[in-house]
Amino acid sequence: PINCAVLHPNESSIVFGDEGGFVSKWDLYNESEHKTTIESDYSIRTITMSDSLERMAFGDNEGFINLYSEHMTKKNQKAIKVHDDYILKMKISPNNKYLATCSADKKIKLFKINMENDNFSITEHKTLKGHLKWVWDCQFSCD
Repeated sequence: PINCAVLHPNESSIVFGDEGGFVSKWDLYNESEHKTTIESDYSIRTITMSDSLERMAFGDNEGFINLYSEHMTKKNQKAIKVHDDYILKMKISPNNKYLATCSADKKIKLFKINMENDNFSITEHKTLKGHLKWVWDCQFSCD
């Protein structure tokens, strides 16, 4: 089963994650699918993509995020443990400088995105805790 999907910002494809740990990209114009295996045995719960189309991140059931270049090559993939439970939602900021994650561990985490050539990494910037229940969603404001 498919757990999450996001429309590519150029509206030419849909990227979706499934229960088996696969991420697929469906080309809307050519009606074809490109499937890639995430380096995880866990279910993909959330996907986010930068508006500039350069970066994508996938979150799974075990609190790992996988960082990818837009072309979903394993060369640029990194799995990082950031939460103690399911990652329920992630969002890359419009200026591509931050990544926000929401989790079943009742925390929101904000990470700085570090970009160097074709590789990118994240460093934790802030943790918002004290929520009584799972945090399901997040969004960046215009300012």
